[in-house]
Amino acid sequence: MSLKTFLVDLRIEAQKGKLPIVTDFLAHSLEQTLAKGEMSLLLLNRRGHARTLLCTACGMAHQCARCVVSMTVHKKRDQYSLLCHYCGKEEDIPQACVSCKAEQFKSTGFGIQQAEEELRHRFPTAKILRIDADTTKGKHAFTDLHKELHDGSVDIIIGTQMLAKGMDNPRITLVGVLDADIGLSIPDFRAEERTFQLLMQVLGRAGRTGVEGRVVIQTWMPESPSISCAATQDMEGFYAYLLEQRKTYAYPPFADLIKCTVLAKTESDAAMHAENLQKSFMETRGTLGHDVEAFVAPAYIPRQHGVFVYHVLLKGKGARSVLESTKIPTSVRVDVEPLQLL
Repeated sequence: MSLKTFLVDLRIEAQKGKLPIVTDFLAHSLEQTLAKGEMSLLLLNRRGHARTLLCTACGMAHQCARCVVSMTVHKKRDQYSLLCHYCGKEEDIPQACVSCKAEQFKSTGFGIQQAEEELRHRFPTAKILRIDADTTKGKHAFTDLHKELHDGSVDIIIGTQMLAKGMDNPRITLVGVLDADIGLSIPDFRAEERTFQLLMQVLGRAGRTGVEGRVVIQTWMPESPSISCAATQDMEGFYAYLLEQRKTYAYPPFADLIKCTVLAKTESDAAMHAENLQKSFMETRGTLGHDVEAFVAPAYIPRQHGVFVYHVLLKGKGARSVLESTKIPTSVRVDVEPLQLL
């Protein structure tokens, strides 16, 4: 596989006073690909039309009442609505802010629907296909998409991470990543690893048939190892960096990590049960004499589906022994070496 990779620093683009979803460099690459009758694949791992809806008076983001998380602005047949991506609750755009009662709102941050609109505006004659959880809901959606992809009529595909794997089409010679840093903002020790994996998967879609492929990565953090190593396909370099990070901060494989999830109908009950479990772990640690730490914190999304969520994290070389020697309530979910801490 022959690839040429280009990093577009969005900080420099912002200094120019304009910051479109598709930068001029990527737009020019798309034009070249269209002129050759080849296909482009664009990745944006953010569903919806806009990231959230803000009150312009008090700045409050409209939240889901069940999950305490900002709802995402979606657009369907020219009608806007709000959707919670955690519990699926859908609401109309509110008439007034629930906090200050002002009636002026502004949507912030772009989602894949807005990116699709910009593409259609800039390339009005191109056949553009969007692939995400919202376009693949129907019974025959995947069959229809597969047919469109292989009948030679599609010029530009834009999608979320679901297209990173298995999108094997010989016409794809250009891959563009609209915002490579989305996953890096998540407070999880595997965030860099996941970002690197996703980029490696998607850039591998270009140039798979001997034709030289091109990759354009738009990023605010070109110096991040997960971005720079993916751009150069330096798996060994990223592995060495990640291993050193894990060793420095005592994460697996250099220490055990265990996540215990506590659920309750009220926040006070969730916090109390989590703190009681933490005390039990500390008592066991004292008995065994292991060098283990136990932390209590609300989950990244502290209320999900109307239920409050707390986490107790066990960390250290003797964490498994402490877990096995402690009586755990049956209602607690235990995840040894969790794939994510959220």
